[in-house]
Amino acid sequence: MTQNPVNIDLVLENMSNQIANLSKEKAVVQAYSIQQKQEIDQLKAEIQQLKQVVEESDESLDEIVS
Repeated sequence: MTQNPVNIDLVLENMSNQIANLSKEKAVVQAYSIQQKQEIDQLKAEIQQLKQVVEESDESLDEIVS
């Protein structure tokens, strides 16, 4: 049986393409992660604001009842 010679240039090109695709995928994942963190931080800030509103409302009700 004869073996076909391996074309090193094709192998290197294929590996380079795979690396490029992985780099793109990594960038997408990082961007999505950053976006999710920003949304979580925003939601935490909104929750904190709502807690303050509830506390102020509770204090107002306490003053009315007293």
